[in-house]
Amino acid sequence: MRIILASLAVLVVFVGTVAGGYFYINRVAAGIGRVPVMFAQAPAHAAGRPVPDAARSQPGHQR
Repeated sequence: MRIILASLAVLVVFVGTVAGGYFYINRVAAGIGRVPVMFAQAPAHAAGRPVPDAARSQPGHQR
């Protein structure tokens, strides 16, 4: 019984890691995809609006 529980716990952790990495990659890719749209509409710094810290701190953003 203990072996079954241990293998189940390992499986849950593995699936959670894979799912978390998948969603993280999707979020970063969506963030990279949004950058050209943002600059095409109105660049925040050119319009005089401060660039939010969240956009600056995300990985994949080079400003």
